[in-house]
This record gives sequence, structure tokens and C-alpha cells, in this order.
Amino acid sequence: MKAVCIATGPSLTQEDVDYCRGKAKIYAIKESRYMAPWADVLYAADHDWWDENSGCTDFAGEKWVCDERTAKKWGLHYIPYKVESPWSNDRAYVATGGHSGFQAINLAALHGASEIVLLGYDMGYSGNAKHWWTGKFKRNVRGSDYNDWIRRFYLALPHIKIPVYNASRFSYLNCFPKVNLKDVL
Repeated sequence: MKAVCIATGPSLTQEDVDYCRGKAKIYAIKESRYMAPWADVLYAADHDWWDENSGCTDFAGEKWVCDERTAKKWGLHYIPYKVESPWSNDRAYVATGGHSGFQAINLAALHGASEIVLLGYDMGYSGNAKHWWTGKFKRNVRGSDYNDWIRRFYLALPHIKIPVYNASRFSYLNCFPKVNLKDVL
């Protein structure tokens, strides 16, 4: 099974998201659910995000979180995390990587994906473009340490046992082969 993880980077387009429909298992991360309301999985690590979105009761797919309190409150699927682990090949937990996008990739691998394609994994800013959570949908967010997040992907790389391709139209994340979406799906 191929999986597509859709993050909230400014390079994400509706055209790319729509192209994925029916071609893979789709993992939407946070606000990308608005572009893929039909996604198979919605992932967000943050308790406050789930609270701000009232548990996303309108989302029909599976909803996953790595916070037990949040899972119980909103009836979500729960997977524990280990901060000290660079990657998890153990279905009992995910590695955090410091952000929901990393965890969604790890979750897709744990769910049995044979390949993972990334969309909207910009891992930084280009010009005045904003990530979905900082621009298109107003909400309070912590600052993002993209350099640390990219470093954590490099630490995870030797432990990832399946191909991961970056089909984001723009990305500072260079540890995965950059590909054209239509070439991999």
C-alpha cells in the first residue's frame, strides 16, 4: 500500500491533493484536512489543536494522536511516542521528530505502507508564503524550528525501511528523493 502524507506547507496545491485521491492511503496533517476532507487518516499531535477543532467530529476517517488524554477526551486512536527515538519500526509507538508531520510519516510506515509520498513538507518559508496554520487559518501556534525538524529527519533516515519520496512543489527537506507526484502515483 502506498501512502501520501499531506502537510501544511505553502507549496501544497488543491490540484496535487485531488490527484492523490483513490491512488493511495491519505494521511492529512492538521489543517490539510480542509484540502482533503476525504482523507483516510487525520493526524495531529497537539492537544490544543484537537480542542480548538472540537475533536474534528465532522471528519469521517480515522483520527490519530500521540496524547492519551486527548485520545480519551475526543475518542481518537492513540499511539504513544518516544522522544528519544529517532524513528520507530515498533507498532507500539511513534518517534516524535518534534512535529505532527514527522509522526504522520512514522504512523503510515507502522500501518504497513510500502512507500510514502510527501506533499506540503516545505520545512521553511519561501518569500511571503505562509503555512496553513500560520496564514490561511488563524490560530495561536508555537514557533517552528525547521532546522531541528530537518536534522531529525536525517537522524531517522538510517532507520526507515521503506522508500519515502518528497513530491512537495517546494521543500528544504532534501534527505528524501524529490520527485514529480505523477511519476510516483
